[in-house]
Amino acid sequence: MGRYGAVAVLLVLAVQTVWTARGLVADGTFYLWSVLDTETFFLYPSRVFAQIVAQAPLLAAIGLGVNDVPTLTRIFSFGAGAVPILIWALTLVVLRRHRTFWMFVLAFSVTYLTSGFITIGEYNLAYALVALSAALLMSHPERTFVRVVLGVTAVVLVASYESLVFLGPALIVFAFLQRRALGRGTFWVLSALYALATVYSAYWILSPRDAANLGSAADITFAFRFDPALRLTLAVAIPLIVLWIVAPPLLQRIGTIALVIIGLFLLDPTTWAEPWMHYSARSYSGALLFAILLAVAFREFRPRRGPESGTLWMASLTLLVTLTIPFGYRSFGYAHWLSQFESVATQPGGQIALDDAGLPVKGTSIYGWTYTNKYLSVLLHTAPGQQVILNPDETPSDSAVPPAIRSRFVKTGTLF
Repeated sequence: MGRYGAVAVLLVLAVQTVWTARGLVADGTFYLWSVLDTETFFLYPSRVFAQIVAQAPLLAAIGLGVNDVPTLTRIFSFGAGAVPILIWALTLVVLRRHRTFWMFVLAFSVTYLTSGFITIGEYNLAYALVALSAALLMSHPERTFVRVVLGVTAVVLVASYESLVFLGPALIVFAFLQRRALGRGTFWVLSALYALATVYSAYWILSPRDAANLGSAADITFAFRFDPALRLTLAVAIPLIVLWIVAPPLLQRIGTIALVIIGLFLLDPTTWAEPWMHYSARSYSGALLFAILLAVAFREFRPRRGPESGTLWMASLTLLVTLTIPFGYRSFGYAHWLSQFESVATQPGGQIALDDAGLPVKGTSIYGWTYTNKYLSVLLHTAPGQQVILNPDETPSDSAVPPAIRSRFVKTGTLF
């Protein structure tokens, strides 16, 4: 029952992502504006395949004649935010009877729930596809359909996110362990694609699109210092991995009690980090996913000879629930702030400084972004001549306003 409950949590998160229009968080606003402005994909080379997957539902809807901006916004939120969650849910369904199920629940918790609030981040899709690939490699890799899905996911992963520089080799290990079931040809094709993803990611790390972002990702102490929830998550996840691999049953039982207690501290609102999701948080989540994959591969290669306590799942479930609650709370908080932003942006007028917009200071500091206010204003307009909320430190005299989206796209009602 607990396993189906874990899947249900992910399904609820996927629905909430769409309803709250969380695809507009941060850069997502600019991505959506760009697609509606050009009616084609907004891409850049290092993550091109992941971006195609994320934006495909939106472009498909446009191609089918959908022109209502609120509807397109939620379709965009589905592609960018809900699809990775649903892939994680599919991963858990694949592993529903497997001994590693709760380790993959842990993997979802320490990746998506610690760094995935910004739905447009391609790492969300990359981590989900890596997890699904590992799950499929452990579950009937001899089946033709499974091999086809593995091939498709491997192609997408080639240009998905720079973390494949170390997650690619992890998948090669999984493929190697299942090389007989895969067959020689499939094994070499998958290994070549995973190796290509590794090399391609390494290239973009060495030749970054944005050196500042690379520096932020490398500053691994930042999120640890300023995010108490991350520290608590690490305090649960790392010992849980160790206990699962090597600890005897008695120590596992004792450890479960301790880890559940630590995990419950995440219910304290003072530990809830603001969801700006620093790049270093993505580094932690990717590293934890890598560690979990290696632990799973080790256990697949060398199964435990002795019994297990059967209790560690409680610690994994605790972390899932206690991280989901603040994540969901922040998502509803974003929807509330977005509704307030919308009410200001749809008033008649011209450019308006952020400090004069009357938006709640605390909510804006949590959910606002440094450069997207003008794009968000344009997306939310229901008629010409409405207000454009400027970015921080901008004034009406020195600010250019992005053009309105194409006239074929209309917004006759509000998002909320």
